[in-house]
Formats: sequence, structure tokens, C-alpha cells
Amino acid sequence: MAKKQFDIQGDVKRSLGDLICRLRKAKDLSLRQFAKAIGLPPSNVTYIEKGVNVPSPEVYSNIIKVLIPPDKEHQKMDMYYCSIRNIPPPDVCEILLNTPELRDKLRLLENVQLSSNQLELIGALFATFKSR
Repeated sequence: MAKKQFDIQGDVKRSLGDLICRLRKAKDLSLRQFAKAIGLPPSNVTYIEKGVNVPSPEVYSNIIKVLIPPDKEHQKMDMYYCSIRNIPPPDVCEILLNTPELRDKLRLLENVQLSSNQLELIGALFATFKSR
């Protein structure tokens, strides 16, 4: 069973690395340019893109800032990252760290299964905050 879990984890790491590589190339960034922009040696970027290593939260944040992925790809990257690290994406962690009141409200959802309608309502509510 552990072997199968390891294989799945490796697949997810490779998927994240592939996506980062595709987005980097779509931005027409060389490996060296990208490495410099995110503050890593090129060899470390190669390990991330090949799925050998997973970026730290700080490096992941830098990758997002440099690549500025479209929403669909950003969501996919976050899904992979969360699956591998078992933590929310760094930007979400920062929001939670800086907004203790929100943290407390989110704790009310412990052991609650939200319906798709409830999630849509929450999404609509959150969308109103961006326009302010």
C-alpha cells in the first residue's frame, strides 16, 4: 500500500513540475531566467520541473508571482501543491494568518459538508469583497 501511495505522490509531483515547465515556456522564459526570477539555482528548478522536488511555500509563491498563471492553471497548481504538501497554498495561509477573525469563522465549518449551492453562495459573497 505504501508503494502505491508513493507512486501517486510521484505522479502528482511530476504533474506539478510539468505544469510549471509548460507555463514557464509559454512565458518564453529560459530555465536560467526563471530560476533567477524565483531565487533558485537552475538545477533546483530542473528538479522541480522533473517532479523530483516540490517547491517550498516561499518558492511556490515566487513561481506564482512570476508565471501569473491563468485561473484554471493556478487552481490546478494549487490542487497539486496541496495534495503533495498537505497544506493550503501559501497565499491562503497568509490570508488566514493575517485575518484571525476569518480563521475563527472557518472553524465553524469543522465537520460540516457544504453543498454546491452553499459553496456558490460563499463564492458570490467573497466576490463582492474584490469590488470594494
